[in-house]
Amino acid sequence: MAGCNPFPKTWQWNQKLTIEVETPQGTARGSAVTHVIWQEANPVGNYPSSYNGEATVVEVLPGRYLFALLGEGTRYVALRAFAKEIGGTSITPTGFAAVSRVRGTEEIPRKYYPLLVTFTDIADPKTVTKVDPDNLATSFGTGVAVKRITLEITDEKVTDGQMTKLLPWLEAVGRERATLVPNPPRLSTDLTNPEIQLLAPSAFSTELYR
Repeated sequence: MAGCNPFPKTWQWNQKLTIEVETPQGTARGSAVTHVIWQEANPVGNYPSSYNGEATVVEVLPGRYLFALLGEGTRYVALRAFAKEIGGTSITPTGFAAVSRVRGTEEIPRKYYPLLVTFTDIADPKTVTKVDPDNLATSFGTGVAVKRITLEITDEKVTDGQMTKLLPWLEAVGRERATLVPNPPRLSTDLTNPEIQLLAPSAFSTELYR
């Protein structure tokens, strides 16, 4: 295509998302590192981007897990969390370059939290349920609450293998169907809980078939 640069400039970084959860037994923590890449604008003015890695998981109670999933927000969360350090949240090369250079940890603002889910039965993907970050007690019982979710720009390697170890069915489900919950309605108007009904295995790991 005319005007396409076969070697566009890129900015990339590794980011570690950590969840801290208050429980009756103390603070539980879980972390995962993802890799984000942004490219310079294409001919229509968009900035192509991608990410890879795994969801963050924390064992809140024995055998009960909270997952912070991958999604569109994974691309943007560093620009949001480090807005003060990089001079704003605009999607620009200046912002990409600033994030790629910054080091340190910041809390993720509540409005930019990733989708949180759990399983009532960790062995059954159909039991996935959304978790309200402002009311973990509904999902996990009294005394459980999100303390904070942080993001660190890091040199640590991308997390790989954590999800398939904890969710051994994940790869097989991904090969069988597009969603964890089978046979979601085909019409968007018939969806009653789209975040869960359309939830894909790739929200837990982009590394399943590499």
